[in-house]
Amino acid sequence: MNTTFDIKVIENDVVLRLIPILDMAIAEEFLSSLRECASMMKNLILDSQDVERLSTPCIQVMLAAASEMEQQGLTFSVRNISEGFQRGMCDLGLVEYLDNWSKS
Repeated sequence: MNTTFDIKVIENDVVLRLIPILDMAIAEEFLSSLRECASMMKNLILDSQDVERLSTPCIQVMLAAASEMEQQGLTFSVRNISEGFQRGMCDLGLVEYLDNWSKS
């Protein structure tokens, strides 16, 4: 299983491809990857097509990153939403966030 995050810059966007399991064990590495992306001062797109499981610690990291990006006048969005990613957000009652992120 791939445990590293792939980061690509495409014009004014930075795309972070997520790994299949986003749980407590990977939360710190996820945070580091999001910080690296945020430091580029570009719109952030999470590609969640490979996500099988998404747990609370990684959701908390995403919520903080989204807030920080918005404060900087940048967008935070999620593309290619997998069933596992959607289920993780829905389980915590965060469908509204997911809806907003998928429209950006």
